Amino acid sequence: MTIAGRLALVMSVSTLATPAVAGVWDNYIRPSESSWRHPSTTAPCPRIGTQNLSPLNEATILEVAAQICETMHDPRFAERVRAEPVWLANCRTGFRPGRRVTADEVLSQINPPQIEFSAVASDPNGAVAVTNLGYQGIAISTGRFTGWQSGVPVKQQAMVTTLAHEMTHLVPQSPGSRTSLFRDRNHVERPGPLPLCYNHLLVSYDIGRIVGDLWRIRQTELRQ
Repeated sequence: MTIAGRLALVMSVSTLATPAVAGVWDNYIRPSESSWRHPSTTAPCPRIGTQNLSPLNEATILEVAAQICETMHDPRFAERVRAEPVWLANCRTGFRPGRRVTADEVLSQINPPQIEFSAVASDPNGAVAVTNLGYQGIAISTGRFTGWQSGVPVKQQAMVTTLAHEMTHLVPQSPGSRTSLFRDRNHVERPGPLPLCYNHLLVSYDIGRIVGDLWRIRQTELRQ
């Protein structure tokens, strides 16, 4: 496939995801004070609203969030973030790179994770997960939940990566804004020769990857 064809494919997937995102929240229940749960960890970690989840999925999101927070509390996480040469907060139209940010700017916004959110187990068409600042919510596909519950390490890593990615979208552009500071619309999945907005340069995708990779290393260490 030509580069133009690949870009057209990326655009078509992004466009398909747009109407489905609205449906994710059609039956969303807003949290009451009794909806909030604290992940079981000594690392700094936000409260999570579990009012839209089954008991099994509630236990899953709390366990995954706890492990993400512990992974980000590991000094190796900040070291890996600072080792990346380029960070992009977003993309511009035409798949062009957006605003550059420093590693320390990224860390100051996301570490430790502190923005509370409600979780939804849903299947948005064309997306594995979506974040909506209007609802202060993260919706993740049911496949990611069952993947974690399977106990298969590669599927569990996928859930960790996905939730860590979505948690970066919780940071607002400004106080009270419903627009995320770290966005990935108009991104290009695979690196190529053109100066475009590739996933590995974006805060959302690369933080998800770093957390997932370090989580896997930590799990290996715990088994030794």
